[in-house]
Amino acid sequence: MDGTKNTTTPLKGSVDRLGKTLEDTPRSAPTTGGVPSATERNESIEPVLRTELADGISIDAEDFFEKILHTDTYKDSQIAKCFAALVREKLYDEATQRFHKVPTSGHETQMYAPLIDILDSITKTAIDAKIPNVNDGIWKTVHRGIQGKDPNHQTIFPDIAGAQRIRGVAKEAFDAALQAVVEEVLSWQAIGNICEVKTSSKMDNHVDVHLQLAKYARKVLMYQRGRRRFILAWTLCGDIVRAWLFDRSGGLASKSFNYHEDPLLFIRMIISLSSLSSEDLGYDPTITETEDGKLILDFTYRDGDEFKTEKYVITESIVPRPSLRGRGTVVWRAYKLSDEDVPESERQYYAIKDSWRDLNREHDEGYFFERIAGLGPKDGVVKFLRFAAVEIGPTTLQKAPDEIATTVRQGVQGSRGSDFDHRGHVRLLMEEVGVTLDGFSSLRELIGVIMDAIKGHRNLKQRNILHRDVSFGNILMTEQVDPELRRRRGYLIDLDFAKDLASKAAIETRLPPPTASNVTSTGKKARVTGTLPFIAIDVLRGDENHRDVHDLESFFWVIVWMCLKYQGPNYNPVNLRAEPVDSYRFRVLEKMPRCKNLDDGGAYKSSVLSDCEDDTRLEEAFDPYFASVIPAIVDLAYILSTGRRVDQSVRNKRKTREVDERTHEKFLEVLDELYQTLPDEDEVHARLGTLIQSFAKLDLEEEDLHTPSQRSVGSFTSDAGFDSESRPATPTRTIFQGRRLRSGNPFAREDLEADTEAEAHQPTAPNRRTLRSDTLAARQAAQIPTTVQGGSESKTTKTRTKKR
Repeated sequence: MDGTKNTTTPLKGSVDRLGKTLEDTPRSAPTTGGVPSATERNESIEPVLRTELADGISIDAEDFFEKILHTDTYKDSQIAKCFAALVREKLYDEATQRFHKVPTSGHETQMYAPLIDILDSITKTAIDAKIPNVNDGIWKTVHRGIQGKDPNHQTIFPDIAGAQRIRGVAKEAFDAALQAVVEEVLSWQAIGNICEVKTSSKMDNHVDVHLQLAKYARKVLMYQRGRRRFILAWTLCGDIVRAWLFDRSGGLASKSFNYHEDPLLFIRMIISLSSLSSEDLGYDPTITETEDGKLILDFTYRDGDEFKTEKYVITESIVPRPSLRGRGTVVWRAYKLSDEDVPESERQYYAIKDSWRDLNREHDEGYFFERIAGLGPKDGVVKFLRFAAVEIGPTTLQKAPDEIATTVRQGVQGSRGSDFDHRGHVRLLMEEVGVTLDGFSSLRELIGVIMDAIKGHRNLKQRNILHRDVSFGNILMTEQVDPELRRRRGYLIDLDFAKDLASKAAIETRLPPPTASNVTSTGKKARVTGTLPFIAIDVLRGDENHRDVHDLESFFWVIVWMCLKYQGPNYNPVNLRAEPVDSYRFRVLEKMPRCKNLDDGGAYKSSVLSDCEDDTRLEEAFDPYFASVIPAIVDLAYILSTGRRVDQSVRNKRKTREVDERTHEKFLEVLDELYQTLPDEDEVHARLGTLIQSFAKLDLEEEDLHTPSQRSVGSFTSDAGFDSESRPATPTRTIFQGRRLRSGNPFAREDLEADTEAEAHQPTAPNRRTLRSDTLAARQAAQIPTTVQGGSESKTTKTRTKKR
C-alpha cells in the first residue's frame, strides 16, 4: 500500500542499446539508483522502476514451489492436520470449498484480518504437527507504516509482512521485533517476506502489482544494507495466489493457483515462508550476528585449491546502491575480528565492497586491480588488497559460487527462460575506507580531490585500462589530511566496468557506433546501472564508442553536479523542497538523473552543456559558494563542445580546423589555475572558531526536527534489537536566546565583532536555565516564527527545553 492511484500503463520495452561486443561501452538505462534521495516520491520512482523492470519480470516458473520454497519437504499427514484445523476453526468451508471469510469485493483492507487468522492457524497447527523451525505469530498487517525509513522518502509499506528471526540474532532482539509488530510498527530490518493483496483476480498478472511488489522489495534491499541476497514475496488477487522472488536481476514468479480450490498447496507455501532458514529466505549466510549485536562477515577466498577465511566486524555501510536491478553495490567499513582487543583509535579499518557483477563481462574487477598492484591513493587510485567471488555451501566441498541462476534461483526459469541478467556475487577488500565527495571541507579540497582522481584516471590509461564509470560515487577522499598537500587526497574506485585496452590494441579505436546488424551473438548483455548524470553525451546517444575523452567529460559533470546540488562543504546539500520548481537548478537536478530513453537524456545534457558556457546562467543556478568555480566550468564546457564538434566532423568525414583539447593535461591545467587561487580553508571556516566561541556564550535550546517515529537511514550499525536501527543524531535547530544576530547571517563579520566588543563592556550576568515561558516571550518580542519548514507546508513542532 502506498496511497497513490494505480496506473495501467504497460511496461515499456527495454531501452538498452546493443553494443558491438560485450566489452563495448556500458550503456545505462534509467534506474532507481539514480533518483536523488530528496526527491524520492512515487511520481519520481515509478516511471524509472517501470523501465528498470521492463525486461526483468519472468512469470509462470516451473518447480518454483519445490526448488525455491521447498514445499515438498512436509509430510501429507502434517498438511492434512493443518487443513483439518482450518475446517474446525470455520476458516475454510468444505461444502463450498472456499476460505469463505475472505471477501472478494469491496476494499482490500477488509481482506487483511481474515487472512491473518488463516495464516496464524496454519503456523500454530504446523508447530503442533512437529514441523521444525516454524515461527508463530509473525504474520501482521501494516497499518502505521514501517520504522527505519528515510524521512525524505514517501511512506510505502506492504499489505501483509512476515517478520523473520535472522540467524544469530539473540532471542531478546527477536522478541523486541515481534513486540514492535504487535504494536503494528514493523521495522524494515525485521521483514522476512512481503505480500500484496487485491480483491480482483484480474490483478494477478497486472503491471501495477508487479510494480508495487518491486517497490517493497527495493526498500528491503536498500534498508537491510547488503544482508539480503534476494526477497521472497507472494500475491493474493481475488482467488489467485502467486509466489515471487526478487533479486538483482529482477523478478521471478511461480505459476498461479486458486487457493480455494487447492488449499493444501496454499498451506505448504505459508508453512515454507514461516519456517525457511535465513539463507533460503535470502539472507547472506556469510554474515552472522553475535549475541551482543556485532555483525561478523566471513571473507572467504581461494588460495590455490584451498579456501581461506578472514573474519571482519562490520561497523557501518557506505554508498548503498538504492536500485533494485543491477549490481546492488554496498561498501562496508570493517575491522578484523582479531583486532577486537585493539583500542578503537589504533585499529586498522578496511573497506569491503559487495556487489553482483555481470558474468557476461570478460574480466572481473580483480583482474584490473591485479594489473595495478602497488598503486594507491597517492596515485589517485584506491589501494587493492584482495578480490573474491562469494561461495556458499554447508561444507568446503559443497561450496559453489553465489550466482543468480544457480544459488539464488536454483535453476528455476520462468517465461523468459534464460533471458535474464546473469550476475555473480563478488567482494573486494580495500585498504582505504574513504570519505564520499560531499564531505569536502573546503573548495580547495574539492577541486584538489577531483584533480587527484583525474591523475588516477591518467595512471590507469597509461596501463591500458579505461575506467568507463567516472561518477560522484566513484571518487572518494582519504580520511586523513595529507600534510604535504594540506588537504585530503582523492582517488578513483570501482573498476567493474573497466575495459582492457591492451587486448584491443590492434583494433582501430574509432569504431562505428553499434547497430543491430553488427552485434555479435555472444549472449545477453546485462543492464548496466551507471549513474545517468555523469555519462558523456555522445555515449548516451550512441554516437561514439567510449574513449578516455568521455571519462574526462564525466569528471566535468561531477563538478557541475556538485555545484548544483550543494550549497557548501561538509554534507550540505541544497534543500530541493524549498527550491522553486521552475528554477533552473531544480529542473536540471530533476531531469538529469532520469529520462525517457538514452537519446532523450543525451539531448537534454547537450542543452545543459551549452548553458555551461554562459557564466550568467551558471550564476543563476549555482550557490554563491561556488561562484569562483564558474570560469573553470565555462572553459571546460567550451573544450568539451569543441571536442564533440571535432568528433562529429570525423564521423561525417569532414575536415575541421578546430583542435580537440580533451586531454588529461588540459583539464588539469584549467583546474589547477583555479586551485592555485583558492585558500587552504574557506573564509567562513577560517572564522568558525571565533563563531563557536561567540555561540558558547549564548544560552541555547534545542528542538527536534523530526519525531522518533520518522527514523532516518543512518549508518548500517547493528544493535541487539530490531526496533533500534541506527539513525543519525537527531537534527536540531538553534534558537538564540536574549539577542539575535542582526544581519541574519551567522557568519557576518560585523555581527561577530560588534557582539564581542559589546560583551567586553557588559557585566557578566549569572547563568540560569531558560524557561519555556521566557522562550515564548522572547520569540513574540522578536517576532521569531515558531514553525519549521517541512516539505511544502509549515509544520509546528513542540518545544523541548534542554540545558546546553
